[in-house]
Amino acid sequence: VDDFEDIILYYFNDANYNLAEKALFYALKLYPNNVNINILNSELLIINNQIIKADILIDEFLIKHDDNPDLLFQKAKILNLKKEFLKSNSILKDLEYDSALEFFVTDLKLKNHMVLEEYENAISIAKKILNQYPEDKIILDKLISCYKLSSNYEGAISFLNKFLDKNPYSKYGWFELEIGRAHVW
Repeated sequence: VDDFEDIILYYFNDANYNLAEKALFYALKLYPNNVNINILNSELLIINNQIIKADILIDEFLIKHDDNPDLLFQKAKILNLKKEFLKSNSILKDLEYDSALEFFVTDLKLKNHMVLEEYENAISIAKKILNQYPEDKIILDKLISCYKLSSNYEGAISFLNKFLDKNPYSKYGWFELEIGRAHVW
């Protein structure tokens, strides 16, 4: 099973979905009830814009494995894609997960809060992520966007000053600070 997972993930990461689908076909023939293989199957369904099928597949496995964090995260991800952000956050709020899922869970929470225009929650989550990954330009951009959308320009400037004290070589941080100081926001 592990070898199949590695092969499928290799093709996913290489964006070679045709070969991922072939490997998944054989994996499902040999291990039709394996949770991880079926999570990868749901990922392929999502990529092929078959979100309803992916949702049904995950629901079938959640009946037997209702405490599996990977399945629950996949369900939250699918709910996000179906624009059911409150339900997605409800799952994520109670989800117990290991460090391998931490970034993905917090990033999905961030996206959900942004869409729901819960900017204070989104800002808090983005700050936590940036504490761990200070070079993540996408998260910094999302954080600054939350400050802008909530019209908290002073908060953004204050955050950027503190952020740059800890990360003085962040080009993107300096860029955002200069734009903010020039009142372009």
